[in-house]
Amino acid sequence: MDRKNKMNSKKKRIAFVNPPLSMEERYGKYIGGAGQIFPPWGLSVLASILRKEGYNVMLQDCEALRYDFDKACREILKFEPDIVGISAVTISINNSATLAKMLKDINKNIRILIGGAHISGIPRKTMEYFPAFDIGVICEAEETIIELVENISDKNEYKHIKGIIYRDNGELVITEPRQVTRNLDSLPFPAYDLLPYIPKYYKPLAFSFKRLPCISLVSSRGCYGQCTFCDRTVSGKKMRFHSAEYIVEFITKMVNDYGAKEINFLDDLFVANKKRLYDFKELIKKKDLDIVWTGNGRIDSISQENLKIMKETNCWLMSYGIESGSQEVLDSIKKNITLEQIRRVIDWTKKEKIEIKGFFMLGHLQETKETLKKTQDFIMSLPIDYLSITVLSPLPNTFDYENADKYGTFNNDWRLLNQRVEVFVPHDFESNELQEALKKTLVRFYFKPKAAFTYIKKIFSYQRAKLIFKGFFSFLLYIFFSKYDHKKMEKQG
Repeated sequence: MDRKNKMNSKKKRIAFVNPPLSMEERYGKYIGGAGQIFPPWGLSVLASILRKEGYNVMLQDCEALRYDFDKACREILKFEPDIVGISAVTISINNSATLAKMLKDINKNIRILIGGAHISGIPRKTMEYFPAFDIGVICEAEETIIELVENISDKNEYKHIKGIIYRDNGELVITEPRQVTRNLDSLPFPAYDLLPYIPKYYKPLAFSFKRLPCISLVSSRGCYGQCTFCDRTVSGKKMRFHSAEYIVEFITKMVNDYGAKEINFLDDLFVANKKRLYDFKELIKKKDLDIVWTGNGRIDSISQENLKIMKETNCWLMSYGIESGSQEVLDSIKKNITLEQIRRVIDWTKKEKIEIKGFFMLGHLQETKETLKKTQDFIMSLPIDYLSITVLSPLPNTFDYENADKYGTFNNDWRLLNQRVEVFVPHDFESNELQEALKKTLVRFYFKPKAAFTYIKKIFSYQRAKLIFKGFFSFLLYIFFSKYDHKKMEKQG
């Protein structure tokens, strides 16, 4: 691009949008009231990158603001964007397409980009289904977005831009894949200042925080796991990390800007890098930051030494993806852990007085009534503090998605793949049987006298009490009134 055209491109106005999606759509009809919502990290980083490049950027989180489609469309058009970049996961891709069509109907000259996990997993089918999308950004977008904004035009001359899918005279063209970002520290901090005020509009689960404001952070990318239900298209198999320096600098900024008192690390494997964890501990002490934090981890990434360091840095809760209490199922989903490992890591964690949330999933491809009962009994035998249990929603570009029809009945409606709706029913089960098993497991776990007493003790502030009672009310509605009707949903789809 010559100098004159490059200067003109800087005048372009770019709107990044997290599309309208209700809490009911994300979590289900009754659980929505207890759901959590985090700032869109990926979109915020892209907005920060283009702002740094000199572009006029808007960042609109319709989900947090609870905008409907009309309101979202009006606010975007007020900005008079040349380009609108929308991010979507599978359950929000239809909503993204609806918004894109509305924008196009009003202003056909707006160029619509679609990015995120869904388009990255199945780009061609997505573009075929939704003609309002002009260009799909596949996988990581930090470098791609700069090239696209500089070169976007009506001429469709995009062959030299890696990592996209676009329309050329009615044909879909997928360009050469783009390599992932190697040095994550080269990226700027997310433009959280362009979002609605974080302490007001974003909230964790009632039992997932100790202090407010609680700010989320994604500090690594990639995963070495091979789980059959997981799509690793966007960030790949090889792990990459922000440095401890980057993390602590970001936390310091959040403390200064928002009065942050707690950090929620959203990446799956925050503790996988032992050296970084040690450096994090030293920097937290050096900065004398008064924060607590929570994180996630694979069972096979945890050691006693790491847990000691975590405790020293005020980690109070770890969430582990356990998924099943049946070794046969764990092997079939390629979790690469054993029941013995799970018990050992949980014992280590309890010894450090770090609380534990266990993530479980019912209805795996090879689930049977016998394996499901093993999972239920296993859950009750573990000294975990919190339970998150869902049903399998086979996601695009995963083994489970490609093979679900071989193992049971699969309602492949992208709008329903939220892990709360029973879309996949293994051969050994009837419709709604998994949902009933899920509810019974939740009741058994959360109505234990010891558990109830523990949760009552945690109501130490008005803010938390409000979230707890709202969550508990939603929980009761779900237990007693929710029922998934396959035939009704198929008619709606």
